[in-house]
Amino acid sequence: MSNKKIIPAISVIIPMYNVEKYIGECLDSIFAQTFEDYEIIVVDDCSTDKSREIVENYFPKFNGRLQLIKSEKNSGGCPGTPRNIGIRFSRGKYLMFVDADDAITSTALEEIYTAAENFSADVVHCQKFYRAAGESITTNKNFLQIVDTNVITQPIFMSDEISERIFDFVNEKIGAVPWNMLLRRNFIMQNNLTFPDFRSGEDLIFTFFILCKAKKILRVPNVFYVWRNNQNSFTWEKMPADKMIHRWTDSLFRGLKILDDFMANFEIFQKNPEYKYQVFELLIKNHTIRTFSLYAQIPAAKLDSLIRKELNEVDDKTALTAFLFGRMNSLNINFLRQNQIIQNQQAQIQQFANGMNSLAHNEQIKIFLREKFYNLIQKYSAIMPDEKFEQVKDYQIYYCWLQGEKNLPPIIQSCYNSLKMNAGDYKICFIDEKNFSDYIELPDYILKKFREGKIGPAHFSDIIRANLLEKFGGLWIDSTMLVTDPLEKHKNLLDQPFYSQKICQTKDMQNEYVRTSGFYVWYITYARWAVFLLGSSILHNPLFAFLKDFYNEYWKEFDGAVDYFLMDYMIDVAYDKIPFVKNEIDAVPINNPEVHKLVQHLNDPYKNFPYEQLLKENFFHKLTYKDPVNYNDKENVLNAIIQKYR
Repeated sequence: MSNKKIIPAISVIIPMYNVEKYIGECLDSIFAQTFEDYEIIVVDDCSTDKSREIVENYFPKFNGRLQLIKSEKNSGGCPGTPRNIGIRFSRGKYLMFVDADDAITSTALEEIYTAAENFSADVVHCQKFYRAAGESITTNKNFLQIVDTNVITQPIFMSDEISERIFDFVNEKIGAVPWNMLLRRNFIMQNNLTFPDFRSGEDLIFTFFILCKAKKILRVPNVFYVWRNNQNSFTWEKMPADKMIHRWTDSLFRGLKILDDFMANFEIFQKNPEYKYQVFELLIKNHTIRTFSLYAQIPAAKLDSLIRKELNEVDDKTALTAFLFGRMNSLNINFLRQNQIIQNQQAQIQQFANGMNSLAHNEQIKIFLREKFYNLIQKYSAIMPDEKFEQVKDYQIYYCWLQGEKNLPPIIQSCYNSLKMNAGDYKICFIDEKNFSDYIELPDYILKKFREGKIGPAHFSDIIRANLLEKFGGLWIDSTMLVTDPLEKHKNLLDQPFYSQKICQTKDMQNEYVRTSGFYVWYITYARWAVFLLGSSILHNPLFAFLKDFYNEYWKEFDGAVDYFLMDYMIDVAYDKIPFVKNEIDAVPINNPEVHKLVQHLNDPYKNFPYEQLLKENFFHKLTYKDPVNYNDKENVLNAIIQKYR
């Protein structure tokens, strides 16, 4: 007979110290699993109560699947130490950590193991968990409260880019706890990942190790863990204030040193030290929150004295430098955020006057939008690129002038006439301030802010176009667009899940175009789309649904646009974060590459302008009705267009 040991699918590791009140309930929840291919490793951290005896009574029930290992000495309240022992004794393909005073639902192991296997993930992570009310705990879902900081509705991989993972981590979009993850054991062992052996912050550091090392991190919407806020656990151990501060401060500086040494092996932290200091600051913030909690227990002057004493005794200059730079970085981030709030109230002209049309400004706005609307972005990022949608049956063209058709300036009237001449069988819907509500329904607060002037006409038309295209599909064409060819000839181009005018396809083309053109908006779009021409052949296109929901959330909170090109910024955010949107935009071929050429020559003599040559490759042309167009020169290109499309 073979003596070969059978490898279990999951090793459940439980650190234990004086939890006689809870350990039985924890083990019962594991015994109730619908999935049986597991082992349990309980690591006793030298308990002095009846915890060991209770676990031993469960041996027959688990029929060889339960191990009880005793630490050689007590860890001193460092939960990472018994977890590391559990890792060493584990045999499973995957590891899962469960605290001894918590529990899991009956389908927990089956759900998370299935996800890991189906997606070949190194890590399966879930942000949601159940919180038990008070001391009582139960796996009955009807008696539990869900802590929901994860809006995804189906499994989705985290970005492969460490910079994006860091962004989610430092903004606490990813919970730094070990018990909401399933970890591939080979991944842990090959990378020699262990918990730091100190009292506070070990979970955060271990999670950070994983984010930097794992190739495939799968986020899932499952809720399987039941967490008890146990005031008698390691976390809430009572001790004198001076000893408490010493323990926390010692953990902080040891943690900073460990992080600094770890990040020294990554080029991204060498080239972008601000990332490093953001991670430092997260650990420092946890320390600060704990320290401030002592204000209610001892006088502020005494607390200040204790903190100074601890800082004076720090020998490790690297850790102290990390502490200081982490704090400086935090102040800088807060300054940038406050500065951003001020900028939100500025109009487009003021932004240009202040020289805010730079790449740094663009990135600052994108960071603000990504942080503020993180949940909305995550919701739409779960939509798969190959998801099918209903096709538009009645493809319409939307043309908007809020003041009404009778108030069109001459060049706008010519643009509208050119559309009517070339629309063919496409129905044109003229949208103005009086009839938009016949097509769409907008929240009362948006209508109120528009009437009060807090939402300008340009941004109000953006809201209208997002709602129209989401609900009906079709084509939105700005009022300043001249159409010079029958649209039926370009049906294959327009009749796509997503359409927009595009100048550049490849990165090299985009960078060169941005470098030579110098126009502010190119630093956002990189000529991949243009909001003055947006269309869709499907109903409820996720991009336009995302924009619609974004506008509803944005204008509910703010009274001004963060930037005139707000729609372009949000499309750019969607392009970066929502795979479906990226696929759609990338699929659009280059078309109307000189859409802006005609507007540059409106005041030139018509007889000298190669008008017909321009029309060969371009049937859409972006014009303007504002200065410096010259309506008085009857021989210029502008008046030739007006005469042609009377």
